[in-house]
Amino acid sequence: MGDNLRTNKFSDCDTADGAANGDEKKYRNGIGGKIRNDLLMRGIREASNYFSKLSDVAFALFAWLPWTLLLGTLPGLISWQLINPEQRENFWTNRFDSHLPNLEYGAVSSVLFFICCFVAYHLFVRGRNVSVAAFYRKVNRFASLLLIFPIYFFLESYQITSDAPLFSTTLCAGAGLIGTIAAYGIPGIGAVFDRNTKTGYILPLLLIAGCTIAWIAFIASMGLRHHANLGTAGWDFGLYINSIWNSLHGNPLGCSLVSQGTHASRHFDPILVLISPILLAAPGAEPETLIILQVTWVASGVVPLYLLSMHLIRNQWMSAVLVIVYLLHPAFHGPSIYDFHSLVLAGPIMLWCIYFLDREAPRRFFLSLGVLLLCREDMSVIALAIGLFALISGKSRLLALGTMMIAFIYGGIVYVAVFSETVSYSQYFSDIQMQAKEQTVASDIALIALTNPVYMLQYMLAEKKIVYILQLMAPLLFLPLFARKYWILFLFGLVMTLVGSKDCLFSISRQYSTWWLPFMFAALPVAIETFTTGPYAVHHKLNASKLRGALLIGLLLSAFAMSRAYGIFWPNPSFRAGNASLIREPDNRRQQTAKTLKKIKKMIPQQASVMASEHIISHFSTRLWIWSTEKKGYRFRDPDYGIIWNQDMRYRQNRPHKIKTRKKLVKLLHDSDKYKRILKENGISLYERKP
Repeated sequence: MGDNLRTNKFSDCDTADGAANGDEKKYRNGIGGKIRNDLLMRGIREASNYFSKLSDVAFALFAWLPWTLLLGTLPGLISWQLINPEQRENFWTNRFDSHLPNLEYGAVSSVLFFICCFVAYHLFVRGRNVSVAAFYRKVNRFASLLLIFPIYFFLESYQITSDAPLFSTTLCAGAGLIGTIAAYGIPGIGAVFDRNTKTGYILPLLLIAGCTIAWIAFIASMGLRHHANLGTAGWDFGLYINSIWNSLHGNPLGCSLVSQGTHASRHFDPILVLISPILLAAPGAEPETLIILQVTWVASGVVPLYLLSMHLIRNQWMSAVLVIVYLLHPAFHGPSIYDFHSLVLAGPIMLWCIYFLDREAPRRFFLSLGVLLLCREDMSVIALAIGLFALISGKSRLLALGTMMIAFIYGGIVYVAVFSETVSYSQYFSDIQMQAKEQTVASDIALIALTNPVYMLQYMLAEKKIVYILQLMAPLLFLPLFARKYWILFLFGLVMTLVGSKDCLFSISRQYSTWWLPFMFAALPVAIETFTTGPYAVHHKLNASKLRGALLIGLLLSAFAMSRAYGIFWPNPSFRAGNASLIREPDNRRQQTAKTLKKIKKMIPQQASVMASEHIISHFSTRLWIWSTEKKGYRFRDPDYGIIWNQDMRYRQNRPHKIKTRKKLVKLLHDSDKYKRILKENGISLYERKP
C-alpha cells in the first residue's frame, strides 16, 4: 500500500483519472465542434442572405425597377404635353426643335416618382411583411394606367388617324387592354359593378337617360348644321326625301330621281311608307325632320341593349356601361347624319329581335321581325341568320324554323317579283367579277376561289378591310368573338366585307356596318360572362367578379379612345358623314350660300318641277318632280326651274364620267331659248322656264 502511495500506482485512480481526462477531451472537443459548426452555419446563412439580397437587387434591376423608372417618366411627359398643347401635332412627325425639355420633364418626374414610392414603402408598408418587389410590382400595375394618357395625346394628332388608321386603331385597343390589366388589381373593382341596391337601380337609368338625350341633342345639331351648309347630297338624301314625301301623298315609294319612277327599283323598303306621316310634324322642314328622326332612331337602340343586358347578366351598372360604349362607338356617329338610309333604321330593330328571342316572347319577336323585313330587301338574309341562331341556341324549334321559312318566302317574293330586272348587287363586287356576262357574282367568286386561291386570299385580306373590322371590334375589345353562337349573326356582314370591292362597304362612316354591329353589341353580355368564367380565367385562377369589372373599365377606355380618334364629339378631320367631311363651323362663304338657298326656296312654288345639282337636291325634294344633273344618260324633261351650284360642277376624281352630263344640262339651261337666269348669287344660279 505504501509503495503504491509512493509510486501513486493505484489501479482505481488510474482508471478514474483516465476517465476524467477522456471526458474532458470529449467535452472540449464537443464544445469546439459545436462552436465551429455554429460559426460555419452562421457564415452559410450570412452568405445565403448576402446572395439572396444580391439576387433581389439583380431581380429588381431586371424586373420591377426599370418598369418603375419608365412609368415614373410618364407624369412628366404628360405635364409637358399639357403645358405645350401646340406641340401635340409634332408627336406623329417627331418634328421638335429640341427633345431636351421633354427629356428633362421625364427625368425629374422619374426620380420624384421613385422617391415617393421608396418613402411610402418605408413609412406605411415595411412592417406588414410585404417584400419590396411585391410592393413595387403592385405600384407598377396601378401606374401602368398612366400609359393610357400618352395614347390619348398621341391620338390627338389628326394626321395619325388619317395616315395610319391601322396603327391608331391598335392604339385604341391597347388603351382598353392596358386599362383592363391595371383595373384588375384595384381593390373592390368587382364590387363596384355588382351592386344592385335601390339607389343603384335608379342612378344607372338616370345616367343612361342623360347620356342618350345629350347624344341625340349634340349629333342632331351637327346633322342639321351639316345639312344647312350643303353637306348632304341628292343621292341618297334627296332620293329618300322624295320617296317618303310621295308615300305621304298617295304614291308609295314613288321617286322621280330614279329612271323607273319608284324607289323600289333601288331598294325595297316599305318602312318608308310607315314613317311618312312624320313629315307632317314640321311642314317646310322635312329634311330636318328626317335628320332628327334618324339620329333618335339610332339612339333608341340603347333601350333593347339595356333590357337584353339586364335579362342576361342582371346588373344595372354593367348594363349602363354597355349602353355608354354603344353611344361612344364611332360607327354609330357617321351613319346617323349621313343623309338618310333605311338600312340604318334596321339596327335597333335587330336588337329588339334578339331581346324578344332571348325572352322567349314569340308574338313580340315576330312583330319586330316583320318590321325588320320592311326596312330593306337584304333584311331577309339577316332574318335567316336570326332563325339559324335561334336553332343553334336551343330556342323553340318551331320559332326558329318559322323564322327561316318567313325569311325564305319574303326574300324570294321580293327578289323575284320586285328586283328580277331592276336591281343588281353586282356593283358591290365589281373588282372581282369575270368578263363573262352570263355568270353570276356567286359563280365568279367560287371560280376564282378554286382556280386562284392566292389572289382571292389577298383580295379578301386587303388592309382597308382589316382596318374596318378592327375599327368595329376594337371598341368592344374583341369580346364578341367569345360568344360563339353569335358568329352566325356576324356572317353576312363579314362576307360582304371580305368579298365586296366598293369602299363604302368597309367604312365606319357608312351605313353598311349595320349588317353586323348591332349583333356584336347583343353578344357582349354573353361574351363577358363566357370569358370571365371560361377556361382562361379558370386556368389562371382569375376572380370572375374582378375580371368582369376590369373588362368594363377596358371597354370604356377603348371606346373612348376610338370615339376620340374617329367620332363626332371632338373636332376631328378623320370623322366623316358618309364620304363628306363634317362642316362644324361654316365660313362666311358657306353662310352666304345658305342664305341664298333660303331665298330661292321662297321664290319657287311647291307645285313647280325642279332640276338641281347634287348638293341642292335635298333642299327641294318635297315635290312631285325633282331631277338631278348627276344622272348619266338622263333625259332632259324641261323643268320649271333649274338650280346649279358652281361647286357641284367641279371635277371630282371619283366621278369623272358625270362631268359631261353636268355640262350638257347646264348648257341646255344657260343657252336654251326656253330658260332665263333670274338669279346668280354666291355661286348659285337659278334658271326659270320662259312662259
